[in-house]
Amino acid sequence: MNKYIPFETYASLPSQSRGKDSGMTLDGTWGRGAAGILIVSPDLSEVLLLKRSWESLDPFTWGIPGGARKETSQGMEDPLVTAVTESVEEMRGLPRGRIREVPYVFNGRGSFTYETFILEIDPEERELFVPRLNFEHTDSAWVRRDNPEHRIIHPGVKDVLANYQF
Repeated sequence: MNKYIPFETYASLPSQSRGKDSGMTLDGTWGRGAAGILIVSPDLSEVLLLKRSWESLDPFTWGIPGGARKETSQGMEDPLVTAVTESVEEMRGLPRGRIREVPYVFNGRGSFTYETFILEIDPEERELFVPRLNFEHTDSAWVRRDNPEHRIIHPGVKDVLANYQF
């Protein structure tokens, strides 16, 4: 049984990451870990994907909003804070819904991990929410989860779509 974080809780998280960006690692990743949010409309079997700009790592691939977890005096920033902060920064907001408490963890190169939180929204909210993208993305599209059409999907997102139970 999934446990969820309601809109009122994730909307009240800090609007800006606290800590330092660790930059590029020897493994070729940005930071030691990262987190993001995959927005899904389960009733419609659709996910929201964003096309990465030429100014981003993995340019022109379709992915999700997210970024590197900051280094703080207590260790790495909480992954949910990172995911929400980056999503708000990249899309100027998040839709109303509920976030699954347990993220999907993708193990990348070296010790790098990417934690993807799943934000489930109703079909009505899917119609209302329009991301206002920053420079990191050039386009957004709702696509069928099981058939992202002809898009080049970011490897980490491809892993979530193939392996996570929705």
